[in-house]
Amino acid sequence: MAKNRNNRRKKGKKGVTSFNDGSAQRVFFNRFYKLLKIAGCPEAFGLLTSKEKTYIYELRIHLMQPKAAPSSDVPAHIIKYYKDFCQTIRQIEDQEFIPGEDLVSIVDLISLKAFLGHVRNEQNLGRKKELETAFAPLLVAAEQYGEPLEYLYSSYKQLLVFCNWCDQTMYGFETDFCCRRESVVGLYHSILIKPIEPRVSMIGIGGKKRPIFQIGWPGVRNGMDWMYLPTSLLGERYKGKLKEIPIYIQSHAINRFLERNAFVDLQIMNYSMMLCFFRKENFLIYNKHLLFTFTVHQVKTGYFLANLIGNKVVVRTFLFVTQHDTPEGNKLEEISGLTKEDIHYWKIDRLETFIENKLEENHKIRKLFKEVGISDLFELSALLEQEKYTDTYKWEALKDYIQKGQIQLADVMEEGQGI
Repeated sequence: MAKNRNNRRKKGKKGVTSFNDGSAQRVFFNRFYKLLKIAGCPEAFGLLTSKEKTYIYELRIHLMQPKAAPSSDVPAHIIKYYKDFCQTIRQIEDQEFIPGEDLVSIVDLISLKAFLGHVRNEQNLGRKKELETAFAPLLVAAEQYGEPLEYLYSSYKQLLVFCNWCDQTMYGFETDFCCRRESVVGLYHSILIKPIEPRVSMIGIGGKKRPIFQIGWPGVRNGMDWMYLPTSLLGERYKGKLKEIPIYIQSHAINRFLERNAFVDLQIMNYSMMLCFFRKENFLIYNKHLLFTFTVHQVKTGYFLANLIGNKVVVRTFLFVTQHDTPEGNKLEEISGLTKEDIHYWKIDRLETFIENKLEENHKIRKLFKEVGISDLFELSALLEQEKYTDTYKWEALKDYIQKGQIQLADVMEEGQGI
């Protein structure tokens, strides 16, 4: 933004700053002119008449700030968070309009839509041809980039996934466009924040009625994206006639998920959780349980463990990848002799142990985890940009404990062979 302010102070610059019709117009056409320079045809700007500039400016899109939907009770801190996030993603220069050239913001790209609308609506065929020729590099780049609003909506969707949990009141976006002729003319894009209550069912678990919540996240314009599992993945386990059944979760499972993946940003955890249930390749049947694989930055940290109860898949808990009843956890137990009680005692059933403590490449514990297939847990510190190590974990003590157990097991086996 400081760069734009400096540009506006300069005098005598040919092109965009010569169009003096108010600060808002200058900001708008500065954005448009930036795209022209990147496309390599800034001189084409001088071809536009004052009348055409006025028409283009009236076709611009006003991106309104999020606000509560009418008659909706939305907390002030929720509204403020969404406002701040939307403002940030609109202004940050992270878009590659033309590969290899300077990055621009999504608001810069949206300014282009008004010009494209003018070219599309031009009735004078000769003038239309003239504009298409002069602005050809810009038009080609715009076609190759695609629809900037789709990126914006994708960012809104990520925001909603980041911030909502299915066992609490959620908040989704309803969007709309309207053309205004009064006051400031233009096309206005509004965002209304709408509360969405969770889908709750009561189910008997362990002889008690417990609440479960259908897994899902709010969308943009389409209400909720509820999670379902195709029954074809269940094989003979499912005897019903439905093609897909809803996936529910206990609050207990969410709490365990958060505890065992501590040190990962909550927003990343929620987004990764959505991918966990959305991508069917993350689903597997292991022993008597249904497992949904959870990864952070492509590193597997554990599984959501579920059971089929009636016409529902119910997630009961979250198991860290080292724990019993996971493929890796059972293999770790088999190779090392560590029981599930040992896993808990030595605190290797939670991510923070691997994030907070450093371990050399050639350490025997690291080699053991590599044999099990989970040594990449030690790489997450770098991926999460967590470089502060406490170095308080007693890896040597764990190594000695495993070795002692293996020696005792060998002695027992040798005694048994002599009987």
